[in-house]
Amino acid sequence: MWKLEDPEAFARAFNYNLKLKKWGLKIDWKGDCFQVRDSAGDDIYILSQHRLEKYKKGIGARLGQLAGEYMFQNVDFDAGGTVIDCGANVGEIGVLLAKKFSHLDYIAFEPGRPEFEVCRLNNPGKKCVNAALWFEDTELELFNKSSTADSSVIAFQGFDETTKVAAISLDTFCERENIDSVTLLKLEAEGAEPEILKGAHQTLSKTRFVSVDCGFERGQSKESTLPAVSNFLIQNDFEMQSVYSESRLVVLFKNLNLR
Repeated sequence: MWKLEDPEAFARAFNYNLKLKKWGLKIDWKGDCFQVRDSAGDDIYILSQHRLEKYKKGIGARLGQLAGEYMFQNVDFDAGGTVIDCGANVGEIGVLLAKKFSHLDYIAFEPGRPEFEVCRLNNPGKKCVNAALWFEDTELELFNKSSTADSSVIAFQGFDETTKVAAISLDTFCERENIDSVTLLKLEAEGAEPEILKGAHQTLSKTRFVSVDCGFERGQSKESTLPAVSNFLIQNDFEMQSVYSESRLVVLFKNLNLR
């Protein structure tokens, strides 16, 4: 795994540089992660120094960017319910929802252990699960690239190391947790989206919206999962609602059977 030799010294140097750039941020090293604070009084924990620049316009701006990419403006959150965040990384989606839609139940799945620990810091009181989602309950090899948030259970070029992780199907989890209604499934699995959907037949029947990152990330050849994802969801009575294709390729689907 990537390592930063002296994160405290990095934080001091970075804060000095921030003053020169006028980003309005301050960072502190908290032993295992960075705490980022902005001039608006917001704060968030992140794992990698390589992702600090994403917050240069403030934490609210970064979270707003994510909301736009996953097209939250087209999702009806008013009635409440459960949001399942697959590929949560450090749980930014949970931080956003806590600020905007605090009445929602948030469940995060993150297979990478360091990312999972930071996700828990960002989402106190919420359910964070240190496991991969898959089409069956098993154990998988995780190909780690924590510095760029590109870890995947499907082998790709440039990973740093591998670790064994628990995997569970979404149907198994929702049955065990008695989840009978899902407002949104946000799915970003670095190319493993088709396998996750395969293990979610029952869950999808009670899910109103699915927002899927179908970018060119699958395996050594960096394939898009858009054809497989679209075909599967359309066959399961979803329709395509909207597409975001600027910084990533995300498609929002709506369940035709749940009005």
